[in-house]
Amino acid sequence: MTDLILGVDPGKTGALAVLHPQLGLLDVHDMPEATGHPLGALVADMVRDYAPDEFALAVVEKVHAMPRQGVSSVWTFAEGHGAVLGALGALGVPVRLVPPSTWKKALGLSADKNASRQRAIETWPEHVRTFARVKDDGRAEAALLALFGATAVTPVEFGAALGWPRLFRKGKLCWVSDSGTTVSIGTHGTKVRVTHRLTAEEWWVPCDAVGLEFVAAFDADRPSA
Repeated sequence: MTDLILGVDPGKTGALAVLHPQLGLLDVHDMPEATGHPLGALVADMVRDYAPDEFALAVVEKVHAMPRQGVSSVWTFAEGHGAVLGALGALGVPVRLVPPSTWKKALGLSADKNASRQRAIETWPEHVRTFARVKDDGRAEAALLALFGATAVTPVEFGAALGWPRLFRKGKLCWVSDSGTTVSIGTHGTKVRVTHRLTAEEWWVPCDAVGLEFVAAFDADRPSA
């Protein structure tokens, strides 16, 4: 099995979720009750249960200290967060840090953690017991982070999938399409915005094979820059 996605909701009430893009949600683990090196070792053991080279990506929520949060709790969280990142890095698992606002907006969610739980239940009804309790929001958000990782791409990844060469124009990264058209690419979660730099025409497409085919098909009909 390859192409596994690991979703990580860090913190004491967080969790780790393993997702396969085709087979669905495989497993959810509560974050181990440890910190520092012991936490890193336990996370590494979880990843080794699958073999590190089977993970295409780990999506870890990028969080910051909250107002009025005590120095001790901030330090404990930062130490644990670093231990998780260190374990993944040592095992060679690619990591993407994503702020809550980014992945939740992409999936149509708000800051309401109960809404995340409900979305997880709707997405994986066979795992309803995993997300049944109010305190299971960490499990839900770890699973949804993995889902985000399985569906969202970066502009560089989308351009590479099209096979278009890159260039910098006026300090901005652009791509040259097969027809010679200069375009810019912006990703927004599970959607891609491809902008024709000569006509300012925009194409909004999904981040999947359908989107790639759409852009390639319409590219030939556009004037070159």
